[in-house]
Amino acid sequence: MRFDGLLLVVLLILAGCPRSSTTSSGSADCGRSVHGDVATARARLDKGRVEEALLYVDGLVLCDEALQSAPFLQLALDVYEEAGRLNEAWSVGQVALQQVVEEGAARSRLQERIASFAATYGLITSPRDGRGGMRIEHQGPVLDRATEGQLKAVRSGRGVILEEGLRGYWVFPGTYLIEEREAVINPGQRFEDPRP
Repeated sequence: MRFDGLLLVVLLILAGCPRSSTTSSGSADCGRSVHGDVATARARLDKGRVEEALLYVDGLVLCDEALQSAPFLQLALDVYEEAGRLNEAWSVGQVALQQVVEEGAARSRLQERIASFAATYGLITSPRDGRGGMRIEHQGPVLDRATEGQLKAVRSGRGVILEEGLRGYWVFPGTYLIEEREAVINPGQRFEDPRP
């Protein structure tokens, strides 16, 4: 089934992305109520308590029931994007598009959100030819935790699967040193792996 293949790819990607530590309220417990945890996490996110919402999302992201729940996937997209975990947000958005198959307002919002990534963030692309991650450093004045997580994903070679045999890494716009080459990545800009 198409969804199962995409789900496997997303889980492999998510498993390789940097994670924050979890506490007992955010640990994986697939016996919990997905509906209840989604409502709680949404309330935390709406109050600006992103780290608390992230605990719930991280705790449910490997549970089958959650991954088949469009409200959970939409929440996960919101929480991961707000936390700066852009690869995870984009990947969950792709799975959510598979879940919300009926045309309507929910699907349109998801499509707009996914499309907004290409206009809001930068995308570093690399061929899926077996090469590993890239050397990358942030050249800006401040290196926050979200940006550091994005850099770790690039260095480890854990990104998102794109069209035409490419792997991508979503990053905040900014100035980077990639494989000893300075790159100013503006919103909506793609930067190609400079390695031969």
